[in-house]
Amino acid sequence: MKSLLLLPLICLMVPTWAQGASESLQGDPVPAIEVGVRTPATFDTWKQGAGGDGEMRFQVRLTNGVTAVAPTIVRTTLPEGLTFVNHSGSAWSCSAVGQALTCQYNNNLTSSSPTNNVRVRVNVAGDIPVPGDSLMRLTVEHALVPLPDPLVCESNASAGGYYVSDTGCVERLVPHRESQVFFDPASWTRSPNTFIAGSTDNSIEAAFFNQGFTPANGAITVRYRLPPGFLFDRAGPTTFWGCIPSPPGPEGQVVTCSRSGFSDNATPSTTGFFMRVDLALDTPVPGPLTLIGIVENAYQPGPADFEDCLVAEPPIGCSTYQIPTGSPPQARMEFVEISPDPDAFTPGQTGRVFIRYSNQGQATAGPLNLDIAAPPGFEFIQTIGANPAIGCTASGDPAMGQTINCSGASGVGVGQTGQLSLDFQVEWAGSLLVPVLGSIGDSTRPAPGLVACEVDPEQSGCGLGQVPILDALFCDRFESPSGGCRPL
Repeated sequence: MKSLLLLPLICLMVPTWAQGASESLQGDPVPAIEVGVRTPATFDTWKQGAGGDGEMRFQVRLTNGVTAVAPTIVRTTLPEGLTFVNHSGSAWSCSAVGQALTCQYNNNLTSSSPTNNVRVRVNVAGDIPVPGDSLMRLTVEHALVPLPDPLVCESNASAGGYYVSDTGCVERLVPHRESQVFFDPASWTRSPNTFIAGSTDNSIEAAFFNQGFTPANGAITVRYRLPPGFLFDRAGPTTFWGCIPSPPGPEGQVVTCSRSGFSDNATPSTTGFFMRVDLALDTPVPGPLTLIGIVENAYQPGPADFEDCLVAEPPIGCSTYQIPTGSPPQARMEFVEISPDPDAFTPGQTGRVFIRYSNQGQATAGPLNLDIAAPPGFEFIQTIGANPAIGCTASGDPAMGQTINCSGASGVGVGQTGQLSLDFQVEWAGSLLVPVLGSIGDSTRPAPGLVACEVDPEQSGCGLGQVPILDALFCDRFESPSGGCRPL
């Protein structure tokens, strides 16, 4: 009987602090709840939480198998610069008043289903201090598990990137980072190495780094200013990029390309861009010529003027690329031989000048142009043995020296030769050795001209031959100059 009487007295003497222990006054066990948080590695300026980007996760986990009857509540005060956007998680509800955020799990935590988490999305202001950091501190509450006093917060690394605590409070210090999108300077490539004036389908490639920004920050825009003479043809990958070229101007053509925003921490392996360009024939050569690129979005506007990218410390988003340019391959027609046939001409008779030329350039010649300055006393008769075909006409007074203009079809290949002979009626020229001067070129590399060749007959495209004239006797009254004598 005493023990029975004394028992109620003993129960009444249990102190009130024991009500939060692992068992209730009636001896019922109390749930033990661990709280956890998973944050981004950094809080990035302008980070937009809508659409699942920049999210955090809050987690509750039953650790002793004693059912925690709903609700279980997680509370936090968002650091300055963070704004709650929305959440997703079955049986969770979240609401914010100012910076105070409360998320409530409305299902029981049981031994068969001990863990649950909620995705929490926030926007990050553009003016959070960089460098700097924010402290995320979460507490968990349950009807049978009040917050301890004093509050003790822990941060223990756990699986899945979570930091957890079984003291009812978990905290995590998250550094700030500036969101940026910018060119990878090492990604610039081109093909071929030297862009040739007049060429087509030249390739330029570039790629980008992105930190912090996400597709929720909107489209990425890249403005390129191509060098003078460069003409935009097309871009790719066409499934991502759309480009609009502007009419070419004195400084070059501006091409504006855009696509949806990159994923956070995107690298050149996923952000590549290429364009094909043609070059006008009057593209400045030799280069290198400068291509300027500006990458931007609504939160990181680039400079309005491309020239601002040419300073020693250009704004973020600027990049330049040097592209060598060269002249197109050309034919280079040169004289190989200008010689008399026979070896010496006799006044009053005909003589033949044999001409051989070759293409010593890097491309097949276009239509030929060949000029010959004949000595005084030489009168042009005809062209003989031209290969390839070529036609010649004479102008001027033979007594003063005629000019023979010859033109022919294209087709003399690299390293190939051509030839022709010019027949003349030879009269006394007043000298025993007379020059025959030549100038040769084609439509792609015009001939220097006889005037230039007279000044410098050794230059490219010029040729000089010497024709000996026999020193014939003067004609007497019974002889004719046609017999080789000099007229009196």
